[in-house]
Amino acid sequence: MDAIYCLPCYLFSKKPIGRPGSDAFISTSFNNWKNVKDGMNCPLIRRVGKDPNSPHKIVLKCYEDLKNYSRHIGKLIEKQTSKELENNRLWLKTSIECARWLAIQACVFRGHDESLDSKNRGNFIELIKFISTFNDKVVSVVLENAPRNAKYTSPTIQKEILHILANNVRNVIHEEIGDAKFCIVVDEARDESKREQMAIILRFVNKNSFIKEHFFHVVHVRDTITLTLKKEICAILSRYNLHIENIRDQGYDGASNMHDFTEQEICLLKHQLQHYELNVTKHPDFQNMGTISELCRGLEISGKTKFYHLIGRLIRLVLTLPVSTATSKRAFSAMKLLKTRFRNRMEDELLANNMIVYIEKEIAGNITMEMIMDEFYSMKNRRQT
Repeated sequence: MDAIYCLPCYLFSKKPIGRPGSDAFISTSFNNWKNVKDGMNCPLIRRVGKDPNSPHKIVLKCYEDLKNYSRHIGKLIEKQTSKELENNRLWLKTSIECARWLAIQACVFRGHDESLDSKNRGNFIELIKFISTFNDKVVSVVLENAPRNAKYTSPTIQKEILHILANNVRNVIHEEIGDAKFCIVVDEARDESKREQMAIILRFVNKNSFIKEHFFHVVHVRDTITLTLKKEICAILSRYNLHIENIRDQGYDGASNMHDFTEQEICLLKHQLQHYELNVTKHPDFQNMGTISELCRGLEISGKTKFYHLIGRLIRLVLTLPVSTATSKRAFSAMKLLKTRFRNRMEDELLANNMIVYIEKEIAGNITMEMIMDEFYSMKNRRQT
């Protein structure tokens, strides 16, 4: 078929131009080829026109816009959504860092008057305002400049962030323990509101043969009867998937009481001890060791635990056993710092979360921002918009 159409005119012309033959490129095809070489009277040239606003040039502009992907409505919406997502994450990052800093410093979050007219809106909001003075991007998206549904400054949001941060600290401690045996150091004291609080500290030997003690939780107890304490301890361990059978809470007064070893292992342990006395004690690398902990690390570094694995296990168990510790004292010092007479109505979970972030601040400071943000969004199935 020896004929042509004008695609831009076909797509965007609402009505014929008005000149004879003007609809030839739209509704009917153009095939008048004998006049194509008629200079300025060429139908194709006349179709385009000299005027910058000729009908053809107008529809040609529409056609070019259609081909320009970056100007499509979908693309513009996508850009807008991407910008909203970027702002949303910046709002949340600012709130997370403020909450983490305040918790690590054992500072109060909220203020007595957080209204816009207040001269002191509380540490959390005032810290956000302070950060925004150094970052134009932050000041443009936080507090009054943030959408009402995504300010990320409410007390509920603060508690959620702290909850996520505290649980991540506990997860790190759990991973560090792994399958190792551990003991629980428990102490109790009354808080500012005169309620009995039980602090739980976990003691264990890590993979590098270092003794570790970590504050893990604090829980309110009705009384200090053994059965009550045992029930609360079991509930905490079960909640965080710590195996109760790995708890070690007593020394060994004889072979018959060594329930961590089978009868066959006890016999083999005796032979290993005889070899150990002849081989290891006379080795120059072990003669200057003054503590059991140094001995444990020395066996691990030298690779001798491969030959004396039962001795290594026994040493780890001895190091795991509870001794007098300052960790529980630090825990209750932190509790007095956090739960003052001005904050004596603090919820139990909020107190526990504040305490673990404050006491285990080194771990809390290393929790990645992405990890906290991902968990925050998944908690409430929030859309990242």
